[in-house]
Amino acid sequence: MDRKNPQTGLHISLLGMGLYRLLRKRLHTRYVTAALATTVFLISYAVLSGNGVSTQRAVGMCLIYLFADVTGYAYDMLNALGIVVLVLLWENPFLLSYSGFVFSVMAVIAIGVGANILLEWEHSWKRRQQAGEETIKKTFFSRQKEGILVSFAIQLFTIPLVAYSYYEIPVYAMLINLFVLAVVNGLLGLTVLGVIVGMAFLPAGRVLFAPCGWMLDSYRFLCEVSLKIPGAQRITGKPAHMRIFWYYLGLGVFLLAIYACARRNEKHKDCRETADLCVSRRKKRLQGIVFSCFIAFLLLFLLFPQKKSFEIDFLDVGQGDGIYLCTGGGTSMFIDGGSTDVKQVGKYRILPFLKAKGVSEISYWFVSHTDTDHVSGLKEVLVSGYRVEYLVFAKAVEKEAKTKELAELARSHGTKVLYMQAGDTVRSKRAAMRCLYPKASDKAEDVNDLCLVLQFEEGDISALFGGDISTDVEEQLLRRRKWDKVLVFKADHHGSRYANAEALLKCIRPEITVASAGKDNRYGHPSPDAVQRIKESGSRFFCTIEGGRIRVRVIENKLVCETYVK
Repeated sequence: MDRKNPQTGLHISLLGMGLYRLLRKRLHTRYVTAALATTVFLISYAVLSGNGVSTQRAVGMCLIYLFADVTGYAYDMLNALGIVVLVLLWENPFLLSYSGFVFSVMAVIAIGVGANILLEWEHSWKRRQQAGEETIKKTFFSRQKEGILVSFAIQLFTIPLVAYSYYEIPVYAMLINLFVLAVVNGLLGLTVLGVIVGMAFLPAGRVLFAPCGWMLDSYRFLCEVSLKIPGAQRITGKPAHMRIFWYYLGLGVFLLAIYACARRNEKHKDCRETADLCVSRRKKRLQGIVFSCFIAFLLLFLLFPQKKSFEIDFLDVGQGDGIYLCTGGGTSMFIDGGSTDVKQVGKYRILPFLKAKGVSEISYWFVSHTDTDHVSGLKEVLVSGYRVEYLVFAKAVEKEAKTKELAELARSHGTKVLYMQAGDTVRSKRAAMRCLYPKASDKAEDVNDLCLVLQFEEGDISALFGGDISTDVEEQLLRRRKWDKVLVFKADHHGSRYANAEALLKCIRPEITVASAGKDNRYGHPSPDAVQRIKESGSRFFCTIEGGRIRVRVIENKLVCETYVK
């Protein structure tokens, strides 16, 4: 499914029904002839356009409409939708997990249920204000208003799906869509007319196409401008299933209330007193305010950020490192973020993870060192405009060319740059991230031996992150300080045999050790020798190769390690 156009079957329905009505009402073609011609057109269009699931849904519903009209039966949109959905699911039950299918079905439900109720409410007020006349006088602006109500209904029904599928909502683009969807009928009709006229006389067809081009260009321009406005993208996280359930339940109550108001208006539509009409206008405004407040409450309930608690996530970034850490107070931190075998790891793995968690910004992003497998994704995150408050390097590598380059990239996107050395600490409420190594004066021939070594502490929780340091640096760390037990240990250098020394493991006695590496990597990470030493130290060992994303958190005062791939 195209993210920018979730209701991909809408234009097919408009084209199919438009052609059928043209043949029947304008050209007075027979029912069967018009239905056969429309069927051939729809099937041909479906095949030529790839016959996606949304296309199948739309074509199926159109064919049911044609059958009903030819045989004299009444057509019901929701019943037709149910039949098509059952047929599609019978063929492929996994469509329930495909966002394109769910969006398409929900859009039809929105039109068949939500839009009909909203329009009935609007029409009931018009009939009441027009002194009970059954035929409502429509103007151009009233038609556009009805189109906006239909668009509004679609947005209400699909906004949980947008948040669930993409973890963020384009706030201003949704407002723009209210007006764009309202004029789509006219735009599509003008396009079809341009095609027909263009086949007879091309210059005339181009004249008809010109307004369509202007409108599409304007829409594209407005969307591009809206994305540059602060707050254009609202990161919502992936809403819990129960939140979505309560949202739709509340939406059902909202629609029932509107339907009840519409029925009540029908009972009083024959009033002709001017005073009564003035009162009815005030009542309509009051109802509109109450309903708007209720919808605002529903949206806030659905999209309100979930409370964050302590967790460490070792992301599956292939051959590289990417570690998300959330303190018990809700402060979000990140360590490294790169890969040498996963392309666009920042765009397709790191950012989706952060957005799914509802993390709108990272307070501190620590860089152990600037090798590609540790920073390639970080660069993509910075360029994307995602908010990173501080980028933290080791003071010992401040003058290195790669450090300067990455620091300049960060500053150009509004991120502040900090440098740490052994003894420095970043604090957030009860949590602390301490730098254990290197000192500003430390030197090394191998850049790996100047990695930022960090120890996280919060209450009884402690975790050690050493980047790609070797056994030489591990020995220095043992000599420089007195060690207590470390509960979570990120295996040094992806589990290399030249790191994770027995002396270090016996000293820190980790309860959980996690290695991040790519499947069939050319380095042989994690090394069987290193894994054996880790297990002999009494630690439970996990690797992203087998476990995918690995999450460490506290449940009922116990440290629990969960793998994404069971």
